[in-house]
Order: sequence, then C-alpha cells, then structure tokens
Amino acid sequence: MSSGHCTTTLVVGAGVAGITAALDIANSGYQVVLVDRLPNIGGKMAQLSDTFPTLDCSQCMMTPRTAEVNAHPNIRMLMCSTVESIEGEPGAFKARIVRSPRYIDEKQCTACGDCAKVCPVRVPSEPDEGVTLRSAIYKPFPQAIPSAFVISKQGTAPCRDACPTGQRAQGYVALIHAGRYADAYRTIRLENPFPSICGRVCNRVCETACTRGDVDAPISIASLKRFVADWAIAHPDEVPEPAPVAPSEAKRVAIIGSGPAGMTAALDLVRQGFPTTVFEALPVAGGMMRVGVPRHRLPPEIVQREIDAIVAQGVDLRLNSPVADAEALLSDGYDAVFVGVGAHRGIRLPLPGADGPDVLMATGLLRDAALDRAPTFNGHRVLVLGGGNVAVDAAQTALRLGAEWVGMTCVESRDTMPASAWEVEESKAEGIEVFPSRTFLSVERDGERITGVRCQEISGFAFTPQGLKVEPIPGTEHVLAADLIIFAIGQKPDLSAVKAEALRTPRGLMAVDRDTLQTSNPAIFAGGDAVTGTTSVVEAIGAGHRAAACIAQYLRGEQLHFTDPRLPVFRPDERTIEQRLAAGVSRENRQEEAVLDPVVRRRTFDEVHLGLTEEQAQREAARCLNCAGCAECLQCVAACQRGALDHSMGVRVEEIEVGAVIAATG
Repeated sequence: MSSGHCTTTLVVGAGVAGITAALDIANSGYQVVLVDRLPNIGGKMAQLSDTFPTLDCSQCMMTPRTAEVNAHPNIRMLMCSTVESIEGEPGAFKARIVRSPRYIDEKQCTACGDCAKVCPVRVPSEPDEGVTLRSAIYKPFPQAIPSAFVISKQGTAPCRDACPTGQRAQGYVALIHAGRYADAYRTIRLENPFPSICGRVCNRVCETACTRGDVDAPISIASLKRFVADWAIAHPDEVPEPAPVAPSEAKRVAIIGSGPAGMTAALDLVRQGFPTTVFEALPVAGGMMRVGVPRHRLPPEIVQREIDAIVAQGVDLRLNSPVADAEALLSDGYDAVFVGVGAHRGIRLPLPGADGPDVLMATGLLRDAALDRAPTFNGHRVLVLGGGNVAVDAAQTALRLGAEWVGMTCVESRDTMPASAWEVEESKAEGIEVFPSRTFLSVERDGERITGVRCQEISGFAFTPQGLKVEPIPGTEHVLAADLIIFAIGQKPDLSAVKAEALRTPRGLMAVDRDTLQTSNPAIFAGGDAVTGTTSVVEAIGAGHRAAACIAQYLRGEQLHFTDPRLPVFRPDERTIEQRLAAGVSRENRQEEAVLDPVVRRRTFDEVHLGLTEEQAQREAARCLNCAGCAECLQCVAACQRGALDHSMGVRVEEIEVGAVIAATG
C-alpha cells in the first residue's frame, strides 16, 4: 500500500474466507477490522458440526483458526455489526458500521452460563435450523469466539408495547411456564404495584395485541397475572415484601388521591428517596379501585393488601384528609404536588323528571356499596342508563342488593357498547336485560313515583361540539317500566382543589405537558383521570410512573424529559409463528377461568371469577409464542455475579477509516 494511505483493511464477513483473509493480512503486519452480523466468528461453517455431525468435524478444523484470530494483536473483531456504507477511494475509504447491542459486556462475561440457566424464554435454535428451542440468552456453541453470551432481542413484544405500564408480560408468562412463580411475581412488580387488582379488572389491551390471537385466541395474560398474584398471597414466605426505603432526599412531595396513579407515583418517589405523603379524602385507600369497582369483581381485601405493601415501603398515607387547595400544600413545606384524583363524580342528563331520591348516580351507588352503606333494593325494578363497564357494575350491584328486575339501556348498539363484551354477557346470564340503540326522552312519573323512562329507538348517533346528536326512528317511542333509575352515562374528577384556571383544559380537566405531566405551575403535576377523564387502571399506573420520574427530575434541578427505553414492536410473521409451533409451543386452546353459577352469584357479592388452576396456568403459559425473543424479565441480571448484563445497550454507529475492503460475506 502506498505511503500516506490508510493501511487498515476492512474484512466484511467472518466465515472461513474472512478469517483466512484477516489472518493473512494481520500476519503481514497490517491492522484488520473483521465485521460480521453474527455474534461470533466462523460463519455457517461454525455450526456444521452441530447441524451436520460428519466425520470432518468443522469445529476441529476451525477452532484453532478462530482462537488465532481472537488472540491476534492486529485484528479487531466487530460482531453483531453490519456495514451501512463505504465512501471514498482505494487507500482512503470511510466505512460506516452499525453495531447492534449484544446486551452483555464481552470483557466482563466469563461465559459461565448462569444467565442462561435462569432465562425462561425459549426461541428457535439457529444451529438446529429452528427445529428445537434455546434460551433467549445464549452462547452459539462452546468454542464460540468471542467467548461471551449474547441476548436475542427482535424488539418489543406486542403485548408489552400495548400496555401503558410497559408490563413484561412475555417474561412472566415464560416464568409461569417454567414453574417459577415467585420469579414471575417479582417480574410483574417491576412495573406494576397492583398485580392482584390488574389480574382481575384490567382492560386487557395486551390481549388485544397478542400475536397468538392471529392463530386462535390470545394468551389469557390477565388471568395468568392473577394466578401468580394469588399464588404470592398464599406463599408470603417465598415472595417477602422489600424492606422500607429510608429517605435520602430533603425535598418532599404531596400527592392528592390514593388511586392507582397516586399510589404508583408515591411508591416510585419513595424508592428514589423522596419523603412522600398521600392525601385521601375517603376513609379507605385505593381510589376508584376501592369504591368504584364492586366487590364481586374486586374484593376489597385484595385492594387493601396491595395498598398496604406500598405503604410498607415508606409512603405516608393520610385517610379522611381532603385537600382544599393544591397550591397551599407548596406553602406547607412540600416542594412538589401530584394531582391524581379519580373520576368520582357522576354525570346526570337534564331529563324531565330526573330529580329526586329515586334517581341515583352509579358512582354514588358503587361507593356506598363499597363502604357498606348502600340501601336495599328489595322489590324494585331498576333501570340503568348507560352502556359502559360502570353501567354493568351498577346493574350487577343493584341485582345483588335485592332488585326484583334490572335492565340497562344505552344509545350504542349491542355490538358497539363500550362495556367489555364478556361483562355484558355475564350480566345477561344473571338475568339483566339490555335495551340498546335508544335515546332517553324523560323520566316518567305518577305523582312522585317513577314509572319508567320514555325512550326512542335510534338508527345511529354522533358526538358533536354541541353535544350528542341522535337519529331517532319515527314511531318508536316507548316506556321502559322501572321505579328506580341509575345514571351511568359518564363521570368526571372533582378538581375543586385546583384553584387556578390556568391549570385547566376547556373540558375542565388538568392541563399538562403531554410528556412530563407538568402543569403551568412548575411544582404541580397531574395524571390519570384528572388529565384524561375516566380511564383504565393500567393507564393510571403508567401516568403515575411518568409523573414520578419527572417530579424527581424537577426536584433535582434536572431537565424534564420522559424517555421510553422500549425497542420498536416486533410481530413474527406467519412462517415464524408456524416454526415456533412446530418447535414445541403448545397448540392447545385458550384456558378459561371457572366462574360462579349465575343463579348463585346474582344474589351474592362473592367473587364471580375463580381464577385459573395451576394446571390451567401451565397449559395457558405454554401457548405463548415468545414473539420478541428476550422478554427483559431481568432474571439474568440477578444471576450474573460479574454485572456483565446491560439491557439498556442501544445501537451504536461507528465510522472507521480503512485503505482496503474485502467482501467475504458468503
């Protein structure tokens, strides 16, 4: 090579040809950069002794050569890497190398294999051409160079991508399949402080996104979460709660509301060392989880147990403590405030005749029932106005309080009712009648006594800036007979503690920065129902995590930002799905929880869903397709004594100058 030109050679491809070229050049005294997309050198030849065990034994021939490459001072290996571009001219090329993360520090890894022993995820094995399964963290073969493990990550599994909490569903499902229930519970708790609750009342967006739904039916992810959480309750010695966290920061945080958003934020902040106080107006904690979900769906002792676990970490919870002015807390010694109140206030339509003690709000009824102060409905005909999950809860609660007959009516068609389809079917099985596609005209009365609701059938409806616009069907007016009406058409949070109008949206909700949840008052943050209106438990948990991260940054004087470390979503194609089914993923149908008999349950607040048995949980977990390879359950991190695991590694781009390029890609 001529004087002044770069004398380094780029060899693309670390198979037999690439290794030979690299050694020849390196032995001549020149520097070599050896690049391959695989995690090890040797290319396809390196796997032949495993895939095709013939007498020539490729490993016997290759191992001395790969060891020589590894030890050669003139050769630099860049594995898990590809050449994106090469520019320039002979003697003066500039190569752009994209280096995918190995997620393991090669210098720290001793290839002991402890990480692979605890990895619960199984993916198709390359040396066996996908016929068998291997763990997601692996060493390609015993003699592999570099002698370090690598993690297979195709991206983020669809189930985790869909979950507002980033729940590592694939990881805990795999751990359940392995019979490692304590590890599964700990994995769930990485993102979710309410596993027992979410196992019962989650809106299951993860299941909607589940790839297994393209084959037959989604994995019963929520039921598996409940199974693990119930197992943990029954085995407290195997999953002890963490020790309380001593405060390490001087600045204090006040949180208004003990629902999922507030308690999640409180737990995160306490774990970061910030003294945190939660103010709750009610005599019980849990927000709408405690007083908005009936006990036949979510027993109060389940909510209390998970609240107690958070308080045990060091959260100061103050019940019967309504906050009149959020900003006043800043004058009382708190350095930041999080408004996490739930949507406790029901909405009433201004219908003629809709006033009086015999017209109830679903939110009030559910709260009274939760606090054991609800009236009995013996002999009453109850009509619930609304078609969402709260309407179903109110209808089922009325039935259990002794109502003679219960009906539900709503503007939506039966197919578009916002309530979960399975909840509607369960209510119908209990004898609750559903009257869809109707608009409400008036509450009919005979003197002071309600006789029913005058309705009209509609062919469609739309929400406009002026309100709900319906398309009535002429000649279809009728009265649904009832003597007690429950409004369940929507609800909103009580934000009376937030005085400044600058903190509100036109809808009357909290106005926040979408990324940081910070309001126009930099010391006040808000999330959950206070910002979005009525939402799900998991969305509120996600908001709590986001708020806590940004509050901590604010208190430390850092730039506020919230980054999502998750990789892009990965959904396997049909060929990959069939390959995984052929390699051992169960082809069984979805397992379903046992439920109380409808005739029995309609008069009791006993829990309706009884959960999966251990055998069912095992069979259900075996159906998971392990979409994205590594599920980031972090069991490997706990197992590695060298601290070699780093799941935060990202793609790096490196530019190098070379004088010559050899393509040996096979």
